[in-house]
Amino acid sequence: MERSICETINELREGNTTPTNILNDLIERIGKHDRTIRSYLALDPRAEENASRAESILKNGNNVNPLTGIPVSVKDLIDTEGLATTYGNDYFKHNVPSSNATVVNNILNHGAYVLGKTNTHEFALGMESSPTSNPYDVTRIPGGSSGGSAAAVAAGMALFALGTDTGGSIRIPASMCGITGLKPTYGKVPADGVFPESWSLDHVGPMTRFAKDIPLLMSAMGYNISLPEQGKPVKAAVVREFFDQSDTIVGKTVEKALDKLVDNGIVEIVDIRAGVLAESMARHEVIDTAEIATVHRDLFRENEGIYLETSKEQIRAGLSRTATDYIDAVRQRDLLYSRFEKEMGDARIVLTPALPKVAPTKEEVRKMTLEEHAPYVLFQAPFNYLGMPALSVPCGFAEGLPVGLQVISRRDMDGEAVSIGAEYQKITAWHLRLPEL
Repeated sequence: MERSICETINELREGNTTPTNILNDLIERIGKHDRTIRSYLALDPRAEENASRAESILKNGNNVNPLTGIPVSVKDLIDTEGLATTYGNDYFKHNVPSSNATVVNNILNHGAYVLGKTNTHEFALGMESSPTSNPYDVTRIPGGSSGGSAAAVAAGMALFALGTDTGGSIRIPASMCGITGLKPTYGKVPADGVFPESWSLDHVGPMTRFAKDIPLLMSAMGYNISLPEQGKPVKAAVVREFFDQSDTIVGKTVEKALDKLVDNGIVEIVDIRAGVLAESMARHEVIDTAEIATVHRDLFRENEGIYLETSKEQIRAGLSRTATDYIDAVRQRDLLYSRFEKEMGDARIVLTPALPKVAPTKEEVRKMTLEEHAPYVLFQAPFNYLGMPALSVPCGFAEGLPVGLQVISRRDMDGEAVSIGAEYQKITAWHLRLPEL
């Protein structure tokens, strides 16, 4: 697992490994460990055939694409032709889409094939992702809603996976499971064929181990990003109130990551107090719940019993929203983004803890009210509302559990955030750690 996807592709091209070898290694690891982790809903029965086909293509040297021979694991919120897509709820257990989501087709057209479907919190409405466990401590959650994707990558059971992020659903599990995940600029990756949580806030993005693989993966998903050359230190705005709101041990772990970036000449730090983020969080909640209610209104009225209690709370909250509240939240979006750019000053990126806490236990989550879930999206959701790209990279451990550093950049400048993650991973090895399964 110390090889990046780019390095694995080179080995495939040079004949040092084969798609079948890669698949067999993953299947063996899944067979050993996924009975405990339960990151997968199902494996694609066509995977072996697709790996063999990729092997033939590589041998012949014809029609070789950038990801030929690379398997992708797909969140169960994203449609896959001929493979059950349940959106994390048994009500849809017999739902077998007749076509792929556009993002899946894009990746397949770049030569990859589907390994399997990873578990999601039902309808992406939470962070538990049951029945998946955190590979670092199976009594704890992996985060969500892309928890299955994060756990599979963290446990070495996937090379990369697709996730979705409406209020942190890529970055929360990436942080809790110690992997790398990007929420790209809003609207840059097609979301058709992805079950919506909130059309105005949904993002599709990659989850993997190495930040340096993300440009290749993003290109395959339909959005080209490029990494700027690293010269003099990049000016970085640090959101100090997020450290104030974090557990002490988490804050100290992220502070060490900032020191590492500064000491190696990667960033130059300036502290900011970003009042816009609290306003953005409030407006995110209005849009999110209103659009959740719109998506689920009819099914909820006819089949309320299929939903978890926390999902019901969100739908009911959305049904109570007024049109004026919703319209105001939508209209303020670009205005608040402009204000936040001013708060950033001449900083090119923003740095924060990815989360204020490490992964809670399953038992703790069962006792939480919806309001008690809020701290876990507090550092995440404002950037969904503002449409800004945000990356989580592993930066250490607290109490034996992974901690993430969040790197945010301006809209359409995804490469700025990814480049900082890639530079950080050149001087650290947190992303290479595997849990002791």
